[in-house]
Amino acid sequence: MWMVSVLLLILMFLLTCSAHVTTMDRPLRPCDPETTTNPFYSYHIHVLFWQTNANSTGAALALRDSFAKEFNVRQDCPIEAKDPAPEQRTICSFGVDMEPAGPFLTAQWSFFIPKGYYRFSETVEFIMQNRGTLDSFIHPNSGCTTKDHSDWSLWGGTKWELDSSIFSS
Repeated sequence: MWMVSVLLLILMFLLTCSAHVTTMDRPLRPCDPETTTNPFYSYHIHVLFWQTNANSTGAALALRDSFAKEFNVRQDCPIEAKDPAPEQRTICSFGVDMEPAGPFLTAQWSFFIPKGYYRFSETVEFIMQNRGTLDSFIHPNSGCTTKDHSDWSLWGGTKWELDSSIFSS
């Protein structure tokens, strides 16, 4: 539990360090896999679950509905999941993947969280505190998809294996 709290504090620190820079004022920087300073343009919050288990699926869909209600999410994402989309200013929802998709080897759902969203820490806290037995995965979107999903991510619960071979950067 203390590890999740420490990771959350580190993430909030990183956000406040760059809170005064707007992503709309700068172009997307190409991924430099050798650097550790690529800017984070946005975030994804994922919840992974077992699609073959009715309890896991039911809990995941209930949490998704609760999150959408809590943060007044009314929009399906008009962007592709791989797009850091600094111009997207509101939380939006990607669909529920009931089968493995992307780097995920099981079912999952996700929300796009803009970097400048003033309640970002609340979205992370909500997922961490309400996930129950589900596992959550939070990562930045910098354009360096491999590092975003491996080096710069946070897990709540069990860390699942991801198929990072699908990423080109």
